[in-house]
Amino acid sequence: MSLAHWLASAPIGSRPTWNVDIDPKGALAQAKFGRLDIAVNCAGYWAPFRKFAVEDDELWQKMANINLLGTAKCNRLAIKQFLKQEVDDSWGSRGRIINVSSCAANIAFPYEVAYSATKAAINHMTRAGALDHAEDWININCIAPGVVATGMSRQNFEDPDIIKHMKKATPWPRLGTVEDITAIAMFLCSKQSSWLTGQIYAVDGGMTLGVPP
Repeated sequence: MSLAHWLASAPIGSRPTWNVDIDPKGALAQAKFGRLDIAVNCAGYWAPFRKFAVEDDELWQKMANINLLGTAKCNRLAIKQFLKQEVDDSWGSRGRIINVSSCAANIAFPYEVAYSATKAAINHMTRAGALDHAEDWININCIAPGVVATGMSRQNFEDPDIIKHMKKATPWPRLGTVEDITAIAMFLCSKQSSWLTGQIYAVDGGMTLGVPP
């Protein structure tokens, strides 16, 4: 059984994760299951809110390095590995990539220009990369989460004033959970999504639809 097939059938609580190191030569760590089926690029960096003019070169470089360049490198290395593998006919792919951007990549938010710009770049990289490698049976899609309680956003969730504004901007009656994001990620790993590529999935409770009433 391949990793992809096992992930699709295993209960969420029993699915382990492995860290993958990128060595100086750019080689992926040896896959535990003998091949690489899925690469999820969800590393990110966010800084406390500040106006555009106050952002400095150091902030922009760190945002670019982590949010964009690291994601791009992981995409390229995963694709190179996928191209060494045969197409899995029962799964419909040679390999899958899921990138994670942000709702800030789809619409403008104040006080986070560097973050928004690097996340928007991930969206378009997903589309362009998917176009390059669709003929290779490689799926590249992206999830753009809304306001979700994660470690990176903990500071926001501890600020009642920020939470008030986030809830007001989210049409759905609640903010997001990690399970909201993992559910769409698991779908994008499934056989049922084998004909989907280059798509950006806004999982944000309707935040990017427009101004709620």
